[in-house]
Amino acid sequence: MLNCPEAIKRFSKDFVNPILEFITEDHFTHKLNYFVKDVLVMLLAWSSAVKPSNANVKKIIQFFIQHGENEAYVVSEEGENPVFRKDIFTHNLDLFETVIKHWVAGSEDENSLIPYDAIMDTLKSSNGLKTFGLKLCTRLLDAGVLPCVQNQLKTLMENVTGFLKMSPTKAICTVVAEACGAMLR
Repeated sequence: MLNCPEAIKRFSKDFVNPILEFITEDHFTHKLNYFVKDVLVMLLAWSSAVKPSNANVKKIIQFFIQHGENEAYVVSEEGENPVFRKDIFTHNLDLFETVIKHWVAGSEDENSLIPYDAIMDTLKSSNGLKTFGLKLCTRLLDAGVLPCVQNQLKTLMENVTGFLKMSPTKAICTVVAEACGAMLR
């Protein structure tokens, strides 16, 4: 399928939902591996012909929220502590934003597809980088989708700016500025 996606595009309506279900079930040790990402890119290329079910769109978004940050840590060849790979992290976020743009933005079911509570939780519990939740919010806003319900915008802004109190480093300030700028657009 990956080698000739255009040849089977006409059958995409039969493949898209079962493939997304397989990806989001627990079949892989590394959830967002290169194969999974390549398959997602193929499915996104078919988005002009077919859109997955709302249930599967919501599952893949939750999948990204659960695994987007953790899968950016790679065990080195020496088998030592996992090493953060910014390129993988950025690619995960790019793919997340593309999913939002193709399958969520502008949809009449937009509000039911975004797991707002899970996104707000990433702002509260984001460990390691401390920026994953902020970057998710920024990517959603860049795709034209609010990362929270309309009446929680003030809470969202408070959570985002709260990162400045916890850790006012240059890296955190940069990400907070990006998120705030996206919210104010």
